[in-house]
Amino acid sequence: MQNTNDDARKSLINLLKMAHSGELAAILAYEGHALAVFDEQEKRDIRKIQNEEVVHRNKVKQILGKLGESPSLVREMYMWLIGSVVGLVCLLTKYLPTSWFFAMYGAGKLEANNILEYSHAAQFAVKAGLPQLVPELMEMSAVEAQHEEYFHKKTASHFLGGYIPLWRH
Repeated sequence: MQNTNDDARKSLINLLKMAHSGELAAILAYEGHALAVFDEQEKRDIRKIQNEEVVHRNKVKQILGKLGESPSLVREMYMWLIGSVVGLVCLLTKYLPTSWFFAMYGAGKLEANNILEYSHAAQFAVKAGLPQLVPELMEMSAVEAQHEEYFHKKTASHFLGGYIPLWRH
């Protein structure tokens, strides 16, 4: 039984480290995304989502700290690069006809993965004997589901949404 708990704890910590770094990439990518959209309401919506990702990043860091762990510096640097490049691509392609669609599509796909990431973390928390983490992890999963829903609706509203298969979590 101890082996199962240890394995689940290791998996939980690994997933949380990935989530922490992934949130950094999202925050940076949303910076470029928000600057690249023309509609002021969409700008506000993306900024709100970006701010919620900051909250998630802080919560994940706190959870890691409670577990005696810290984020992975190598992963942080890698995801900083990824998020910065994605944000820059959003800005550089702002005036291309399909850039709006693909930015919304990419964001939605990533948010769909985040829903699963936090719900899987909650499952590992239970297996690791840390059920007190479940409510916070599931709350973050629910917020990611709201983000995914927003981007899914935006993507579906575009004419390309009828030609490119849309994801669902």
